[in-house]
Amino acid sequence: MIADIVATEVPGLAALVAMGLVVAILALGEPLFTRAVGLHRAPVSRIPAMDGLRGVAALAVVVHHCIVMGNYLRSGVWRITAGHLAEQLGSLPVAVFFMISAYLFVGALLRNDGKVDPVRLFDGRIMRIAPLYVFAVAVLCLFVGIETHFVAVEPPPAIANEVGHWALFGFSKRGPINGFTPTFVLFSQIWTLRYEWILYALIPVMALGYRFIGRAAVYLILGVATVLSSMFAFFVAGTIVAELAGRVPGRWRHILDGVGVAALIATVVLFARSDGVVAAVLLAIFFVAAIEGGIVRAAFSGPTLRALGTISYSLYLIHAFPLWVVSHWLLSPATFAHLGLAKMVAVDAGVALASIAIAIVTYRVIEAPLMARRLFSRHFAAA
Repeated sequence: MIADIVATEVPGLAALVAMGLVVAILALGEPLFTRAVGLHRAPVSRIPAMDGLRGVAALAVVVHHCIVMGNYLRSGVWRITAGHLAEQLGSLPVAVFFMISAYLFVGALLRNDGKVDPVRLFDGRIMRIAPLYVFAVAVLCLFVGIETHFVAVEPPPAIANEVGHWALFGFSKRGPINGFTPTFVLFSQIWTLRYEWILYALIPVMALGYRFIGRAAVYLILGVATVLSSMFAFFVAGTIVAELAGRVPGRWRHILDGVGVAALIATVVLFARSDGVVAAVLLAIFFVAAIEGGIVRAAFSGPTLRALGTISYSLYLIHAFPLWVVSHWLLSPATFAHLGLAKMVAVDAGVALASIAIAIVTYRVIEAPLMARRLFSRHFAAA
């Protein structure tokens, strides 16, 4: 029985080794990597460990999808069939992203006594998220075109409609483009953006409720959202951690390290995926350790992981494209589906490094130049 359990966890363990290899390579070339990202020019983060945590989470999603791709090529099903660890490498990072979003945005609402500028909020979010997303949809169409030999097997209006569904940040049902069934494989991760946009939409509602019943309105609204979708439990967790910011006594930091790591391990061991209230509680404990602890916080605060966190949105959004290139063009699907353990580690690491290289370019060319610009705030200020 134990041997069977270990065998099911092998893909996840191999992915962890690949992650470690990637981080080691980036750390060895840290001056070059951080300069390529532009970390030396970026403003110093108020919470460096949060940037590092974001980077590790994005890297975990990359290796998770390498495992999923192998299973897809063997079975035709886009899901994990092997072990908690392999599944958690995908779902746990999403939980981390959600906690970070709540920490930053709902936490800011609470620190400002319920005050928020909706125009500035949405202006910033649109310019942060939309430009790269539009680019990624264009790349998606390019890949579909290559795979279908740029032959329209459907009427152009139908193709345009299908592309339009993919352009809606996960809010619309997404199907094949131009009859290319694996379209979703190239862009499966975007479902999380829907939750992020819903959170942003709820913040002005929370601000309004705050005027009448104070902080309780924030938790009431998030609580109702959690009843409707358990993924919102991680937004609640991030909000609670934001309330605890700066309140952890220094003498507790090393104790918090141990408790946080234990909570992380418990999440992976107890749950096949990070979902629901109990997982949110456990990961909230780990999240506190990551940003308020001692050794854990220091581990996530180094320049290498902070640089990785800087490009994490690009890495998250575009990694499936180099994964497709490796699994379908450089290697045959049959070869990728049946890699040995050592080759699996090497290929996963190679896909991750290629994705990081591309993410640096998209961050520097698309994200960084546009994220500081505003569509509406300037006009409202002038008025």
